[in-house]
Amino acid sequence: MQTQTTQGKPGSIVVKTLRFGDVEVPSAERITLLRALAGFPDTKTLVMLTLADQAPFHWLQSVEQPPVAFAVLPVELVRPGYTLKLPPWDRGLWDRQSSPEILALISFQRDATMNLAAPLLLDPRHRVALQVMNQAGYGLKEPLFGEAAARPQVAATA
Repeated sequence: MQTQTTQGKPGSIVVKTLRFGDVEVPSAERITLLRALAGFPDTKTLVMLTLADQAPFHWLQSVEQPPVAFAVLPVELVRPGYTLKLPPWDRGLWDRQSSPEILALISFQRDATMNLAAPLLLDPRHRVALQVMNQAGYGLKEPLFGEAAARPQVAATA
């Protein structure tokens, strides 16, 4: 699929989005996916949009597909003590020395939920990301708000 960008000011690109219109971002802010997100094989590059009126949520907007954007939150904001246990195939792809930022993909369909079973690891320094399978026992639709969200969801793993 063709990239949906145009050249902006020097050092920036204009990303076409369905939700936010045309958004100008620094070229260096592009995030390359090491592997396509589940269900989105044509999305290879993202930009993170931070909108003041939607804090603490961020949006990961596909550069290639204007309708594709994902609401995300840093996991530590909603699940302090979150455990990440990667399978060997994901450890092999994520060979970074730096600690990643762990982002939960958020869904607002019926109730607000977050995917803690397959979070997104972001290396902000090198601008790469990888969706991984967390084998620590978390769910795909963990509650984001309310009493259920405050309870521990999984026992600590070794």
